[in-house]
Amino acid sequence: MRRLLTTLLCNLAIGCGASHAAPGVSGPAARQAVDFAFAGIDGDVVSDERTSGRVTVLLFATTFDLDSQAQAKLLEDLYRTHAPRINAVLVCLEAPQNVELVRGFRDVLHLSYAVSLADQDEVRSGARFPAVRAVPTWIVLDRSARVKVQHEGAVSSEALALLVKRGE
Repeated sequence: MRRLLTTLLCNLAIGCGASHAAPGVSGPAARQAVDFAFAGIDGDVVSDERTSGRVTVLLFATTFDLDSQAQAKLLEDLYRTHAPRINAVLVCLEAPQNVELVRGFRDVLHLSYAVSLADQDEVRSGARFPAVRAVPTWIVLDRSARVKVQHEGAVSSEALALLVKRGE
């Protein structure tokens, strides 16, 4: 029931579909560097320029989805412990007027990595990575900002470590 409600809310809020795994990326998306720039919740900009040179993990999520909340915390754990060091970015798919809600989300979960805000249209038009159709969605970029992995849905800490390893 919770999964159905989350899917319905997600469809209403950001137009996403059912979750499915897409563990690897091929074609043009895997060969081209990704250009992205999302508004950080503290007035900064989270962009490919800011994250270049390291493996970058992007988590597309929402504040109202329980899986998103758990996955954001899981990313925090990986961000603090992974060696070599990685970049981590939470892209909250929320309307701009919800910035205070997203700040609260970050603070309650004690997230120390970059948190940004974007709506679905911005995600579709502002970057060259595969479509984000569900939350949570993981995208791992290599050091050259090329998409190496995309995965829709929740993962375990072990599975997340493997996704990141594929990006190295």
